Amino acid sequence: MVWADTEALAADYGDTIPGLSTATRDDPALHKWLIDNGAILSLSQARQTDVNDPVSTSSETVETVRPPRYGRAAILAPEVPGGVADAAGPLPFFDIKGCGVPNDEDPVLPHSNGLLTLREAVYEVILQKLVNSVLRHDRRSEAVLPCYAILDLGFFARFKGHRPDGKAAVLLRRTQTRPAWQWGTENPGRRRAGRLLDFESLLRRRGLSASSCGAVRFKLERQGTQLLLSRDGEPIALSDLKLRHLAQIGGLQNSGGADTVIFDGVNVQVADGLDDEPERFQVMDFGRYRFAGSFDQVLYSWSLRDYCALEGTFSRPAGSVAGFHPDVTHDYAQPDPGANLSTLPETQAYRDIWECVAAYEAGSIAYPAIWRAMDRLEQTALHMLGASPC
Repeated sequence: MVWADTEALAADYGDTIPGLSTATRDDPALHKWLIDNGAILSLSQARQTDVNDPVSTSSETVETVRPPRYGRAAILAPEVPGGVADAAGPLPFFDIKGCGVPNDEDPVLPHSNGLLTLREAVYEVILQKLVNSVLRHDRRSEAVLPCYAILDLGFFARFKGHRPDGKAAVLLRRTQTRPAWQWGTENPGRRRAGRLLDFESLLRRRGLSASSCGAVRFKLERQGTQLLLSRDGEPIALSDLKLRHLAQIGGLQNSGGADTVIFDGVNVQVADGLDDEPERFQVMDFGRYRFAGSFDQVLYSWSLRDYCALEGTFSRPAGSVAGFHPDVTHDYAQPDPGANLSTLPETQAYRDIWECVAAYEAGSIAYPAIWRAMDRLEQTALHMLGASPC
């Protein structure tokens, strides 16, 4: 056990799990229940040593559910102390991230190894907490999907030079369904696209971004009289009319000025529910979130399921294009000088987190040091946001 959110667990399952509503975060019974039910690894992951150290496992197996596109995560129904028949509240479910590739696949480096490192898990929880702090500060009705716990699996993930090795961990989260329109099986439409762009703009005003990491990034460049569009170096074929349309949005001039413009796709991930309660949806998956003191790329939120068509709603930096454009319907957000988190990585509280993680992986400190460092960072963030009135 590295970290757990007893308040989130109690809010969801306090009527089901005996003692959960009053459990402290150091409660050994709570730790044992989480470890017994959450420290799992797929059979295909455990039987190989190509991407991780040898894994020590018990002979016990459990059944999980792998929804579509769950590469390294699965859903598990943990055991209820006392039995299901005695459960007074909703039955618990864990979405377990980092539990290995499906049993009909083999892990592949560098991006499909099936594992989550401790550093990645800690970062995701930190950013979840920071986004939650932003929502509280701005008195917003949206919510973050809660994480329940981080468990150390007891072995190292090995990346063979692709990136640094790290302790393998699993992240236990609230189970959710994801909207089909975010999986590319339905058109998001302009209303949803605008709602996600609004949320990204909120993050940017507070020095965070879900979309500046390059996960969905397009480059439009002018070479002579030609306009060329690409993503990750791969060309994208669109009509000349559409390319000229994008050039107008991005302020790509016929002559002089910049000859390249970048479009960053809005990468805010949500749990299902935006359509039912448009103002109260849950955001999730914070591993791609980044800190930033300023932004200068065009922001794009797609309305078609084929996001490479670049149809949707755009937001562009001030002064990049003169005049009105019908597809540019949002103001371009920059961090608020008085209340943003862009400089949080420069604080001692942030550095302490990663020093503690490194020391824990080296075996020189115990997990509570990471827990306490996460608490200090959250308080530092709230102080930074409180520098300006809501």
